[in-house]
Amino acid sequence: MVALFSIAVERAFYVYLYTAPELEQVLLTIGLDFIAIGALTFFYGPNVYPTPLPFYLAANVDLGIQSIQLYRLAVVAVSLLIIAALWYMFDRTTLGAQIRAAVDNRTMAQSTGINVSRLFSLVFALGSGLAALGGALGAPMLPLEPLYPFKYLILVLIVVALSGFGNVKSVVGVALLVGIVETAGRLLFPSLSGFMIYLLLIVLMIWRRDGLFVTRRAQ
Repeated sequence: MVALFSIAVERAFYVYLYTAPELEQVLLTIGLDFIAIGALTFFYGPNVYPTPLPFYLAANVDLGIQSIQLYRLAVVAVSLLIIAALWYMFDRTTLGAQIRAAVDNRTMAQSTGINVSRLFSLVFALGSGLAALGGALGAPMLPLEPLYPFKYLILVLIVVALSGFGNVKSVVGVALLVGIVETAGRLLFPSLSGFMIYLLLIVLMIWRRDGLFVTRRAQ
């Protein structure tokens, strides 16, 4: 449902910004977040909605060195499957080749017969659907509330900023690094946990401004 709804949003708003700078797309996203937060608060109230786990995922599994909840293992397994599927789609399929071509050179892609407008709508819907799936999978750890978009949007934008463009492996690596730093900061330096992730952003934007795993351009 989220993927289908996102097509209407993309056609109504984002289609006019594909040739605009990335900052304008980010600002539009933040504006739509404000609207969504206001609407959710109006209809459902400002309360947090906990998501109880089914009994078969609430159990713990002894891994020898550590006991871990089965739910968390399931999240890791599903995430790995999604990563593998996305990598295969982008790197090994005709659809993935068309997406890369349309992003690199839209005019040339259109001249070869690729329906770029429809392709962008499909990719936007896929991204929105995966975002909804991520929210559903993580709901027991990150409870749902109207302010949910703003609480985690900054982490998403940091991953995007540090990954560069068009590299699934880079996105995975940066997301893992950001997650480790953010979690370790809360455990090891509670008083500085809110600053650790921004320190990482500052260092990497200076050191690798084109993306953490992206080959640096010639000066």
